[in-house]
Amino acid sequence: MDVTMLEEVPKEQRTRAAGASPARSFTTKQMGDACEMLIAAELTLAGIPALKVPDNWPHYDVIAQPPDGPAQRISVKSRTFSRGPAYVGYQEPDQFDWLAIVVLAPESSSVRTVYLVPREEAGRVARRDKPTSRTANERYFRIDQLEGLFARYRDNFALRPAGVAPGSASAGDAGLETCRLRLHSRRSKAGAMHRSERA
Repeated sequence: MDVTMLEEVPKEQRTRAAGASPARSFTTKQMGDACEMLIAAELTLAGIPALKVPDNWPHYDVIAQPPDGPAQRISVKSRTFSRGPAYVGYQEPDQFDWLAIVVLAPESSSVRTVYLVPREEAGRVARRDKPTSRTANERYFRIDQLEGLFARYRDNFALRPAGVAPGSASAGDAGLETCRLRLHSRRSKAGAMHRSERA
């Protein structure tokens, strides 16, 4: 997760009770299900219809159908942001086309960062243990290093293999800017009508 994103959370939400960790009103399973549905919804709204597959489906969690290509299998992983040796990962034998990582802020599930990374890129930069170790099939990333590894895949809901170019607005940013412009235009028109009525 981008550190600046965490800093934008109001201080009162970050601190809560001194030393107390915030209570979550959902279980780990509910969090995982919600993040899978979130990925399916964001993809659909970006023009790639998607749906969450049934629980315990092997290898992946969401199936998406781009309009100009084959169906894409997406493995979704969700974690709460943490600094230090906290990891997110997958198993090498798992069969999927994209790795979606949803990172929630510790203080608020509404503050989150989403990365949609091609399987090949995830495998290229993943940490791995020795081939002789019991965990040889694990591929993993430190949560506090995800932004450095996958910044260009943040909010990559259009499933661009090269990700979003640095400095360019993501589809979500463009959508928000469009909404802001429309709202500003409506307010301007309403203000002009109000002034003409008073004149």
